Amino acid sequence: MEKVNVEAVLRGLSQSVRQIRALLAWQELERSESKPGQPPSFGIDSHVEEDLRNEYGFFVKMALDLDEFLNQEEPGTGAEEQRQRQRWKERLSRLEEEVRKLGVGAKLIRA
Repeated sequence: MEKVNVEAVLRGLSQSVRQIRALLAWQELERSESKPGQPPSFGIDSHVEEDLRNEYGFFVKMALDLDEFLNQEEPGTGAEEQRQRQRWKERLSRLEEEVRKLGVGAKLIRA
């Protein structure tokens, strides 16, 4: 079996959730500052939507890869290792739920 630093992957996914939240906040700020018929009140060269798509894609890919790894059955797996895998699965599930609640996928599809 390939060695995977699950803790590092989970930390990366957690950081990705924070980044998605920050990008959504920027997106909301841009929307709230826009006024019909007027140029934007601040002239930041914004790539927020593209960055959001990239970050969301990163999260989904890493979450799927980790889920696949955690669901691999290995002969001779001890009870403690099985409990640890279950804890990792639960952490992954919580991170996925956080992203789901943010509604990023639906927002990107509508965009």
